[in-house]
Amino acid sequence: AFTSIAGLLIHAACDGIAMGASAASRDEGLKLVVVGAILLHKAPAAFGLCTLLISRGLSRTDIRKAMGIFSLATPVGALGTYFLLSIALGGTPASDSDSGSGSGSSAEAGSSAISPSHVGTALTFSAGSFIYVALDAVHELASSSSDYERGPDGRHIAKMTLGRTGRIATLLAGAVLPKTLQIV
Repeated sequence: AFTSIAGLLIHAACDGIAMGASAASRDEGLKLVVVGAILLHKAPAAFGLCTLLISRGLSRTDIRKAMGIFSLATPVGALGTYFLLSIALGGTPASDSDSGSGSGSSAEAGSSAISPSHVGTALTFSAGSFIYVALDAVHELASSSSDYERGPDGRHIAKMTLGRTGRIATLLAGAVLPKTLQIV
């Protein structure tokens, strides 16, 4: 259970990194996409973690603690990233009042804003961490040991699953399907 909790905590913190970086950017569309994506998958991730912890036989108190820590990981990651980008890198997040009409020119406003390359670096780190955690989970699912379970007598019994080839085919189809739908 600890490995699953740790993996989902890393994933949730990386969601926070993406959220903090998008909040520090000027791109309103990016903010909307990142927050929407996090909102869409946070509930299924929490449900999956809770279900996993229940199946492992943890006490309600331990499950509540784990879910509380999981719930805090994204906001803590978002605040940490936002303040790192805005304070440590010396910029200030751009607002609508900074650009356009006002006391300063847009060139002056842009000089104090957070660099898009810093925002991009944070988003890339978040995406890379997400991909690593996802591939680690896929590797575990694709291993041949997941095709068997122990019977009442302790012997391995083959499960009725897709099998390794079926799982790899499903993984590849899932990787290609979004681009295919985008073309159509």
